[in-house]
Amino acid sequence: MPAIEPPDAATIATWEIRERGVRDGGSPVETFEGSSSHAERTFFCKWEHRGEVVKWMLGHAIVWDDSGTLKLSRLPAQVHPNFPGLICTKCTSIRGHRWIDNAVPIDPDPDIGYEFSAAQINEFENAELVFQYESMPFPNLPDDDEQVIVNGEVARYCSTDQYDVSGEYLQLPGAAFVWQRGTAAAPNGQSIPMNVGKIMPSAVVSVTWWRLPDEVWAPGSALWQRVFGSDEGDDPFLGKINSAEMFGMPQGCVLFSGIKPVRRRSPLGDGFEWDVTFEFSFKPSGWNWVYFMDPTTHTNSGFYFVGKPGSGVQPADVLDDGVSIYNSIDLNDLFKVS
Repeated sequence: MPAIEPPDAATIATWEIRERGVRDGGSPVETFEGSSSHAERTFFCKWEHRGEVVKWMLGHAIVWDDSGTLKLSRLPAQVHPNFPGLICTKCTSIRGHRWIDNAVPIDPDPDIGYEFSAAQINEFENAELVFQYESMPFPNLPDDDEQVIVNGEVARYCSTDQYDVSGEYLQLPGAAFVWQRGTAAAPNGQSIPMNVGKIMPSAVVSVTWWRLPDEVWAPGSALWQRVFGSDEGDDPFLGKINSAEMFGMPQGCVLFSGIKPVRRRSPLGDGFEWDVTFEFSFKPSGWNWVYFMDPTTHTNSGFYFVGKPGSGVQPADVLDDGVSIYNSIDLNDLFKVS
């Protein structure tokens, strides 16, 4: 299957699309309120082309084979002509205009005659379609956009939805500290007989990859095997840290900790789509770096890489498997279909 080719002007002309509301000002109807801004527009088109118009307005995606490499191709949703931050997200209603026919099947047996079929449907000259435009949390970019060519899917139809920031309690050995009074009286100079600790910042980051074709998240797919591992012995990405920067977060600081795929019917009901939310745990100090509390008078306290004896310091981009607590991999590959 080739990449998606947007319909050309000649094809669109056969649909005879035109906007309603010239006399009564009924289209567009717009509402602006922060992140929930939306607009409604009403159109006419030829009745027999209403499905094509809906697919073109709402956009869709396919997986295609580019000389042996699977890629994602998207027809982006149409945008509001005056407010490009609003994209077409749904067709809220379709009504017929100027009835033409309702083909009633007639049984050739004269004793039966009229025979109702649930498949019969009114046919009209035109369809009146109402579309809703909404502000969406991701860039709505076509295949040939420079950002998509350079950065792939992370440049479009991906949103960073939520940062759950918290303080992680880091327990430290009390013996590394002594009481200080400023005088020789007890407990001056005595070791603390219990553990102490400090709060370190951390976050759980949710990132959603929107409107994926059904086959992208299926047993045996590239994404499936990256999450769970493959029969060929490839390790799962789940539980690994990033070997390269992702979403502005440095290498070694992001742990792939969860995934939540949600399956939905495609707009015309002729297939399925997935919205896949990834959960990443962010630790600014790095996941293979552990805090050392220097019990001496030196100032060596801080975070240090921990590894097997003789491993040396290995940042996440050059980390050998099995050397430290977490193995690393380029987690940006989660957003690829091959």
